Amino acid sequence: WALLPGLLPKALVFALVNFSAGVTICEGFRLEHGVPWSARRELAAHGVANGAAMLVGSPPIGASLSRSVVQKLAGAATPRAGLFVGLCGVLLLPRVAPMLAPAPKATLAAIVVAAVADGVVYPAFAIGALRERELEGLLVFCATAAGGLAVSPMAGLVGGTALELVIRGARRAL
Repeated sequence: WALLPGLLPKALVFALVNFSAGVTICEGFRLEHGVPWSARRELAAHGVANGAAMLVGSPPIGASLSRSVVQKLAGAATPRAGLFVGLCGVLLLPRVAPMLAPAPKATLAAIVVAAVADGVVYPAFAIGALRERELEGLLVFCATAAGGLAVSPMAGLVGGTALELVIRGARRAL
């Protein structure tokens, strides 16, 4: 219990980042394909999935923007693609992991970055969202980047999220 005060802020930031990844993917599908989604349902699904993960000793569960981008670039058109990738991971990872273990983590990270750079650095849905609310999006981006660079990534994330909530509240009040 003595470690809880130090872990709680980090856990909240992790949960926020984890949920934000899922929301980003959902919003991307909404903008590109008109797929409706609900933030409340998404949050509930994250809660249920992470509760189940906790019960079996699994790490936290969340969306993966890079995997989604790779699937999209590969031409995946249905949710079955995610099931196929998951099954491939379960079947192949135990056999491939020993071969990848000696590789430096930086090399593995470079492979992932190279595979998804175009979709992550210039995601069409993020650019579309920015066009929908140009000034607000730019302001939140600048606040997040400035806080992250000047203070810490956690400060940038919390500051950017707080500013987004203030902007949304002000927009609803008008």
